[in-house]
Amino acid sequence: MSIQPDQLCKVLEASYSPDAEVRGQAEAVLKSLSPTKGLLSALVHIIRHDEVDLAIRTAASVTLKNEVRQHWENSDSDAADGSQSGAGAAAAPAAAVYGEEEKQELRQCLYPMIKALSPQAAPVRLQLIECIRIIAVIDYPERWPSILEEVCADLPAINEASRLFCALNVLRKLVGAYEFRGRDSRQALDGIIDRTWPLLLPTAAELLQQGGPTNEMAMNLFKFALKIYWSSTQLCLSNSPLLLSTMDNWFELLSACIRLPVPTAMLTGRSTEERGQLPVYKAKKWALQIVQRVFTRFGDQKMLRRERGKGEKDSDAMSKAFAIEFVKNLVRYRAKDFLEPMLVAVHRVCTEYKQATEAAAAAAGGGGGGEQQQQEGSSGACVSVEMCRAKDGALMLAGAICDRLTSKKRQTPIEGMLSSFVLPDLCSPNKFLRMRACWVYEVYLDSVRQWTDPGPVIQAYKYMLTLLGDHELPVRVQAGVSIKAFFDVDIPELQQTIVPNLKYLAEKLFTLMQDIDHDQLVTTLEQLVITNEEHIAPLARDLTAALTAALLNMMDREGAAQRNSDADAEDDASFASIAVMSTLKTVLGTITETPHVYSEILPHLFPALDVLLTPDAIDHLEDTLSILGYLTYYLPTPFPPKLWSYFDKLYEAVCGPASQQQQQQQQQQQQQQMLTNEARIHNGWAPDHLEQMLPVLNNFLARDQQTFAAGKIQEGIPYPECFYRMAKTCIDDADE
Repeated sequence: MSIQPDQLCKVLEASYSPDAEVRGQAEAVLKSLSPTKGLLSALVHIIRHDEVDLAIRTAASVTLKNEVRQHWENSDSDAADGSQSGAGAAAAPAAAVYGEEEKQELRQCLYPMIKALSPQAAPVRLQLIECIRIIAVIDYPERWPSILEEVCADLPAINEASRLFCALNVLRKLVGAYEFRGRDSRQALDGIIDRTWPLLLPTAAELLQQGGPTNEMAMNLFKFALKIYWSSTQLCLSNSPLLLSTMDNWFELLSACIRLPVPTAMLTGRSTEERGQLPVYKAKKWALQIVQRVFTRFGDQKMLRRERGKGEKDSDAMSKAFAIEFVKNLVRYRAKDFLEPMLVAVHRVCTEYKQATEAAAAAAGGGGGGEQQQQEGSSGACVSVEMCRAKDGALMLAGAICDRLTSKKRQTPIEGMLSSFVLPDLCSPNKFLRMRACWVYEVYLDSVRQWTDPGPVIQAYKYMLTLLGDHELPVRVQAGVSIKAFFDVDIPELQQTIVPNLKYLAEKLFTLMQDIDHDQLVTTLEQLVITNEEHIAPLARDLTAALTAALLNMMDREGAAQRNSDADAEDDASFASIAVMSTLKTVLGTITETPHVYSEILPHLFPALDVLLTPDAIDHLEDTLSILGYLTYYLPTPFPPKLWSYFDKLYEAVCGPASQQQQQQQQQQQQQQMLTNEARIHNGWAPDHLEQMLPVLNNFLARDQQTFAAGKIQEGIPYPECFYRMAKTCIDDADE
C-alpha cells in the first residue's frame, strides 16, 4: 500500500483544524491524492478502527464518499452502452487508478463495516450508506450481486434492531436508485422486489403488531419499510408478480398503521410540531402518502388509458387476469347503488349544517344580520363539534366523487351546491372547514368548464385571497395551493378581479414560502406567472428577488436536513427548490418581449448563481444553464464582468481550476511524498454537462465578441484557450 494510514490520519485531522492555513494545506493534499491507488483501502482502514477519533473517521468517510462519487466508474462495456452514472462518466481518466481488486475489496467490506459501527458513529454510517448507493447505481447487479443477499440475511432480524436498521437503510438506497426510472429501466428493481418483499412484508407486519405506537425504534423501522414500498412503486408499477399478489397485504398494513390509536399520554404536554415529529405520526404520514399516491396515480382511469395507449406490455395480461374481479366490483358499485346514496348523504349533512348555523345565528342575533351574517358564519362557533366533523366529512366526500358528479352524463347542479354549501365555509370560524372548503373549490374548478353565474366564483376567489392571511398555517397553505385553480377559469369578470391583485397575491405566496417548504405553493406561483404573462414584467424584479431568496433558503434547509439525517425534511426542501427553479425559468421566459427587464433583475440573480454553479448544486445544473441561457441571449452587450465570471465557473466545471492545482502541487510536493509516490489531478465536477453548456458558451462568444477575444478568466487563461481546453477534455474523455 503506497499510502500510509497513520500519515493520512494526520492530514484528515488537519482538514478540520481551526487554523485556516493548516486546514487549507490539508485540503490541498487530499485533493492532490484524488485519485491514488491504495487511497480507498487506506480510508477503509481508518474508518474500521474504533480507537481512531470519531471526527477523523467521519472525515475519512466523507473523503471516501467523495472519492467514490468522482472516480467509481465503468471503463468497459457499461460505459459503451451508457449505463454509467454522470459521476462515473466524469471520472473516466481515473479508470486505470482504482483497479477491480481494490474496488472488490471495498464492495465486500462496506456492508459489514456499517453493521459493525457503534450508535455513536452515526455520521460515519450515513456516509458509508451513501457510498453503497453510488456504487450500486453503477455496479448492481452485474458486479455486486452479493449486496442484496447480505441485506436479505438481516431483514428477518426482528429482535436485533441494529441489524435490521442497517438492512432497511441500505435496501432503501438500493430501490431509491431506480425510483425515478421508467418501466423499461427497472429490471433490476423487479429482481430486488422478488427477493426482498417475501422477507420485508412479514417483518413490517411484526414491527407494527409488536412495536405499537410507544415503541419509537419499531415505528422508525416500520417507517423505513414503508419508504421502501414507496420507492418501489411511486413512479410506475413493477413487472414483478409480487406487486399484485401482495397488494392486499400491504394495504392491510397501511390501514392498520393509519388507524393505530395513539395514547393520550404520548400527546400530553407536546406542541403540534412536537407531535408531528413522533415516529408513530411519521409512519402514519408515509402510510397516507402511499395510499394517496396509489389512488391518484394508479386509480386514475384517464392516466391508465394514456398508459395503455403507449403500448404497455402487460395490459392484455392484466385485463385477462382480473376481468372477473373487475366485473364483480363494477356490479357491486353501480352508480345507482353507490353514487346516488353518496350524493344524498352529502346533501343531507350540508343541509343540516346550514340549518344549524342559521338557527345559531338567529338565536345569537335575534334574527338580525341577514344573509351576510349567515354567509360569513359569524355564529358558526355555536354549532356542535360533531356537526362540524360531519360537515367536514361531507365536503371530503363531495370532493371524492367530483369526477362522477361533473361527468357529461350527469346534470348535477354543481354551482348551486358550491354556493350554498361550500362558499360559506370559506369564512367559517372552524379552521378545518375553511381548509376543506378551499380544497373542494380546487377540485371542482378543475372539473367544471362552464359557469352560468360568475358572482359566487368571484366571491370564492376573494375569500380565498383573504385566507392567505389566515392565522392558521394549514389554512394558509391550503389556500395558497388551491387558489391556482381560479387562474384558468374562463370567466372574464374573474380575470379582471385577479389582475389588480397580482402583487398582493405574489407577496402572500412569498411569505408562505418562507414559513414552509411546499412545492405546490411554488407551483401556484408558477401558474400565476404562466396565466398572466402580459402583466408580469412590472413584477419581474420583485418575483426574481423573492424566488432567489426562497431558493437559497430552501437549499440551506436541504443541506441542514442532510447533515441532521432528516430524510423527510431533505425531500421537502429538495422538491421545493426544484419547483422554485422551474418558476424562475418561467419568469425569465415571460419577459422576452421586454428585454430591458433582464438588466433590472440580474443583480437579484447573482447570489443564487454563485451557489448554483458549484459542485454541491450539480442536481440543479441544467436549470441553471437555462437561466444563464436567457441572460446571455437577452442582456445588452457588453456583458458585465460579474456575468463573465460565470464563464469561469463553467470552465472549472469542465476542466477544473488548472493553475490553482499546479500551485497546490508545488506547495504540497513534500507532504505528498510522505503519503504516496503517485498522485493525479482530477478534472472538473461536471464535464459530462458540456453539451448542455454549449448554448450559453455560444452566447458568450457570439454576443460579446470583443470581451471574448480580449478577455481572460481569473487564472489568466484567454477565453479562446478555455474553449479549446473544454473541447479537448470532452474529446479525451470520449476516447477513453
